[in-house]
Amino acid sequence: LRRTKKDVLDDLPDKIEDYRYCQLTDEQVGLYRKILAERAKAVLSGLHQAKGGIPYLHVFAVLQQLKRICDHPALLAGSGHFSEHKSGKFELLKELIDEALDSDQKVVIFSQYIEMVKIISDYCHSRQIAHVTLTGQTNNRGAIISSFQEDPNVRIFIGSLLAGGVGIDLTAASIVIHYDRWWNPSKENQAT
Repeated sequence: LRRTKKDVLDDLPDKIEDYRYCQLTDEQVGLYRKILAERAKAVLSGLHQAKGGIPYLHVFAVLQQLKRICDHPALLAGSGHFSEHKSGKFELLKELIDEALDSDQKVVIFSQYIEMVKIISDYCHSRQIAHVTLTGQTNNRGAIISSFQEDPNVRIFIGSLLAGGVGIDLTAASIVIHYDRWWNPSKENQAT
């Protein structure tokens, strides 16, 4: 069971979906090809030779690494500041944030990776943009949600999809950004 927006408030406008596309940077392309060469070929070879079951865990592990590269190379590097790496998707996110802030709107940003939540938060800190974050490790959910809802200076809510995608209403925001796509579209719809 889930509430639809008409259940929350009758006069809410229709949802507008805006898909944006970006290109991988040279660094991302290099890392992507490296993973394909090192990990994906071994998985494909195992699939062709497998007489038993298909090693789905290995397939998903490779897909997760490729998704992380597409998000930001710093996720695969495991260390380093976001500014030490370039990401086409992250550059687009910065543009979207600027557009939203310039039009005086509040923004909710979801990612499935806690490390990506931290990168986005670090970027907001570097720009001195007031924001809050919510992950599964957050202890004071109520205070964070209240801060975003009630403080006009807190413009951005950054959360992991699992922690922030269910059970909270962030009515102060007019823009929701799914930084990376979830495997289950209904989970994204619920979060939105």
